[in-house]
Amino acid sequence: MRLPHGSAGVPGEVKQDKDKWRVISMSKEYDWNDIKTRIVSIGGAFTDAAISPQLAAYIQELGYEPHPILVDTKGMSGVDVDADFGVVVTYRDDTDNNGVYVFVVLRDHSYGLITLLPSTISKAPMIRKVSGDMTNAVLSVDHPPLTPFDMVEVAGQVLLNTFIKDIRIAYHIPDEQKEAFLKMYLPKFLVNIAYYYTGAVDKKTGKPMVNEEIADMQPAYIREQLLGNVPEIFQDKPETKPETDTVEPKTDTVEP
Repeated sequence: MRLPHGSAGVPGEVKQDKDKWRVISMSKEYDWNDIKTRIVSIGGAFTDAAISPQLAAYIQELGYEPHPILVDTKGMSGVDVDADFGVVVTYRDDTDNNGVYVFVVLRDHSYGLITLLPSTISKAPMIRKVSGDMTNAVLSVDHPPLTPFDMVEVAGQVLLNTFIKDIRIAYHIPDEQKEAFLKMYLPKFLVNIAYYYTGAVDKKTGKPMVNEEIADMQPAYIREQLLGNVPEIFQDKPETKPETDTVEPKTDTVEP
């Protein structure tokens, strides 16, 4: 279980050269001229500007490092997000993910990521080894025949005592929020598993219903909700209805 770098990672150091911006994020150096060219090539526009400190800190808690490039996403081709703007981000530990993304705030007050440069780091060998080791361990356990409901109970207990527990510890979920976190996160975790292994895709875009970057942000996003550390831009505002004069309906009466 890798730890979330939003809480303990070292922020990238931004440097300015004579002809380009550079960022050194842990180990990888990014050429912002290339990133900006990529933004323009898919129909976006950019502005060299920083976001608010509150939103920057929130994005860091989700495991990403924001950079001072704001992106107008309205004209982007092949991008189906309900948002007008975003900010360029990279993962806080680029030994785990070296991609470059646009972090967007959606109109329903949730978040999304647009991929500018995908990560080139493959985790397939590690996933195969861990999956194989755990499968062999489970198959070596001698147990009586189990009904489907028995398997639901067993699988649930195993998940809660292993993966979910590891995630809760890694993301520093307070003990008093444990049950609330479980109720909010476990359904998302199980849906992600189902989407991943059935190969579910969005009918409109043809893209997978679950992706690594969003799945990795979900525990931190829920933690910040539980702790009340959500920037105003993510919060629903009360609906205000315009005042209208009410007129009593008139009815004509006819004498018999």
